[in-house]
Amino acid sequence: MVEYDGVSSSLKEHESRDDCILRQNLQNESNRSEGSEKKRRKIAIKKKLLTNIFSGRDERLQILKRMAEKKTEEAESHNPVFTFFKSMAQTVAQFPPSITAETRVKICQLVAQMEVKALHEQNQATASGFPFHNFFSSFD
Repeated sequence: MVEYDGVSSSLKEHESRDDCILRQNLQNESNRSEGSEKKRRKIAIKKKLLTNIFSGRDERLQILKRMAEKKTEEAESHNPVFTFFKSMAQTVAQFPPSITAETRVKICQLVAQMEVKALHEQNQATASGFPFHNFFSSFD
């Protein structure tokens, strides 16, 4: 999901800059053409067009976000590790707060130990000259 969040925030930044530039250009054009009725009508049409373009932007962004979330959920649903931890989360969520906190601490300790073990095994495999498939690649 991180990847998609980065994309959507980048889109928002570009759209914000584009909004400012378009509105500034439209205002400058409006200021220069105060005398001509034909130019004023053109500017009014441009304003209406820009308003229509900008009004659908949030809706398009929400659709893109939903699509990204759906794709992430589908990928996670096929991964047994995600399924396991989701079911564990549902169980732990039913515990009293003190037991939930203790469980979280123990899980963090266990995961940290396994990370160290994986790194140690990776270093040993690299040092011995055998290729080691990246343990963490399945989580990307």
